Parts: sequence; structure tokens; C-alpha cells
Amino acid sequence: MLSNIITLLAATTLIAGTGDYAVHYEMRELPMSYEELVEEATFACPYRKWQDVDEKLLWKLVDIEKKYNVPDDMRGMILAAACMESGYNPTAKGDYRKGKKKRVAKAVGILQLWPWYERATKRGGYAIDRKDPAQAAEAWISHIVKQIPKVKNKCGFKNETRIWMAAWAYGVRYPKPEGRCYDRVRHLKVLKKWHKNIKRIRKRSQNDGDGC
Repeated sequence: MLSNIITLLAATTLIAGTGDYAVHYEMRELPMSYEELVEEATFACPYRKWQDVDEKLLWKLVDIEKKYNVPDDMRGMILAAACMESGYNPTAKGDYRKGKKKRVAKAVGILQLWPWYERATKRGGYAIDRKDPAQAAEAWISHIVKQIPKVKNKCGFKNETRIWMAAWAYGVRYPKPEGRCYDRVRHLKVLKKWHKNIKRIRKRSQNDGDGC
């Protein structure tokens, strides 16, 4: 409903010479809701048929993301990454490399994490089962958050969205000597498309409401 999308902020100003006050209303757009984002993740993930999407799984990923105070512009980042990496498939395998007897999948699970994520924490890993979606998502976003101090120090960004975008790149890509301050991950394209779709739906809803 439109009431869930737009909030009216009232402000009073003194009308010069009259002693009266005028009330002004400002319409301010609210952040993307997770209800809207889960709907986009269900019906607008190009790597999974909507009939095969497990909505309960999407909400598990959302609950994990909520714990990390993700900036409004980055809301849905775990969903977008899971969509692109595996089509939400917890048993997906990829990034095959030649082994001693056969090709071995280095990337496993809903977020296509590499083997080092399963190492003990004292060895730089997260001690997780990569095929467990909740464990994978927790480790994935934890590793991105872990990059934030580095980003602030190396990139000098003050804007939270820019900090998180850079931390995302640092977290999921191999290190470069010059850093990844201005890199943008592919997942971000999916996320931006979803946000754009939501804004378009909101605008259409508002226009329909104005016509009543």
C-alpha cells in the first residue's frame, strides 16, 4: 500500500506579519522494504524460475542480513548475491579446477564460497559448512563487514553506501596491491535492478492512487 511507501512530514513556519502559522507537508520516500525485496528476489532473479524459489530460504537470508545494519541502498545484497551465484541452490558447485584424478569444484553452496571458509577461525576461516545456506550467508556478510575498517583507512570514504560497496568488492574478490576502492561487484547490478523495479512499482501505484 502507498501508506507503507510514502511518509508525510509536517513542518510549521510563521507567516511574516500575521502571527499565523502555515503547515507544509514533505513527501519522503522510505527505504526498500524486505517484503518488496523478497518479492523481487522471487520473481526477478534471472537465474531461477520463480516457481522453484523457496521463499522461506529467502527470508532466512534476510534475517541474517538484518543483523548487520546494511545501508538502505544495499538492502537485499545477500539475496542478490545468492541469486547470481547459484540461483538460491544450496548444493550448487562451480569454479572447477583440475584435480589429481578429476576436476574439483572450488566454489560450493548458495554463495559459491571457496574451501578456505571451512577452515578453523584461528586459521583465517569461518569454520562453516558451505552447503548450509544460513552458515554460508553469515560467513559471507561477516567477511564483508570485516573489510570495512580497511576500506575506511585505504579508500577514505565517508559515505556509508560507498564504504559498503568497496567492502563488498574487497570481501568477494582476490586482493590487489592498489586495492578495490572503486570496484563494483556483478551482484550489484542485480540489486540495483531490483531497487529500480521497486521504485517503478511504487510510482505506478502512486499514479494509480492519484487517479482515483
